[in-house]
Amino acid sequence: MHDVFTFTTVGWDFFNTWYMNGYPELIHSFNEDSFERWIATEWALVHQREQNDTPADDNIPNLIKYACGLSATTAYTTQDMMTMSRDPLTGLFSIKYMESKLTHDVMLQPIWCPTLDQPWTTDNITINLLDETAEHKL
Repeated sequence: MHDVFTFTTVGWDFFNTWYMNGYPELIHSFNEDSFERWIATEWALVHQREQNDTPADDNIPNLIKYACGLSATTAYTTQDMMTMSRDPLTGLFSIKYMESKLTHDVMLQPIWCPTLDQPWTTDNITINLLDETAEHKL
């Protein structure tokens, strides 16, 4: 009863209808596009369901992967989610990151601080939509 493969071999749908939480549970109680539903459909996550858990041991928390539209159990690097560059003439930094178009209950928000003894802020940050795919905003 605790093994998802017991149920998938007889046709139970663990992506749209069921998730494993020790025993099979219905997904229907979750909002269509929510972190809770994403965690529930990532059926390989047994004890790695919290926002800061990193089931792929890649140091990228579940909530970040959810916001980027990535799988919780696949190992990624920071370069898979964002690229950084610096304009040599102006000294300005640019960070290009992908945000999932399928997530509506979380938003990626860049922050910065001039020195580590000052508070983090969103001041002086300009956000531009560069491109879109069917699943992501860039």
